[in-house]
Amino acid sequence: MARFEGFDDEIFDFYRRRKDADLIDLVRRTMERFGNAVLRNGLRDLDRSFYREPHVGQFHPEEDVTIWVAFGFKKLENLLDSAHQTVSLSVRGLDVYVRVGSVAAINLLKQGIRNNEEVFSNIVGGLPEPFEVQIRERTELRPMRWPIGEPILTLAPAEARNPTSGGFMELKRLLHEIDYPHFSLRKRLERKRVVEFGGNAVVGEVVSIMKAFQPLVTFINESCIEKHEHFTRATAEADLRQLVAQAKELEAQIAALTERERNGGP
Repeated sequence: MARFEGFDDEIFDFYRRRKDADLIDLVRRTMERFGNAVLRNGLRDLDRSFYREPHVGQFHPEEDVTIWVAFGFKKLENLLDSAHQTVSLSVRGLDVYVRVGSVAAINLLKQGIRNNEEVFSNIVGGLPEPFEVQIRERTELRPMRWPIGEPILTLAPAEARNPTSGGFMELKRLLHEIDYPHFSLRKRLERKRVVEFGGNAVVGEVVSIMKAFQPLVTFINESCIEKHEHFTRATAEADLRQLVAQAKELEAQIAALTERERNGGP
């Protein structure tokens, strides 16, 4: 079992000294250890084909050192193009959430709601409270730089799980009308509680929240994961065929050399 020692107040207070590179590096290492503990102590078992790697990063490094650890495919670009679970650390505590941010991931969400709105509502309706749904907007300031704005829509559980509510209708409208929407369903663990928990307890609490969120991740990613698994199998089969061909070519070269030696050739 991967162990994690826990968070202390210094970790959360690093925002007040955000220019301290050594402290930021300490927080990143702490989040990496935390991510490995979460992955190995229950998250990976939810879906071993998807939960391969924890990825540590930070939002808008030039302005905001909110540090996160995201879980999913081994390659970060594949993870970002799917719905995935993330934990971010801020001065207020830990936010645990399902994040759908890229164009490819948002398209999966829109397709899922369009084709199975009732299933989406039932999944959200089964989530333990409290939680909230947020819609934000990403804006491109320059290539590869996509800051995420403040929430433009926040739904409480009652609205998020009711497809006839005004809030749910607004969610669907924003997903289709905003050029680059960002969707998240999140739950916060307050700082004081996180510090009091200690290492094993906070890992267990986060894994418990993620288990509750997993049906939503699976619902959004179903076609994405099938495509990824198909790609993985196809790639492996192609690699195997190439290795077999190389082995046959090597066998032919060895046979030719053996024949030349047998005939007294150079």
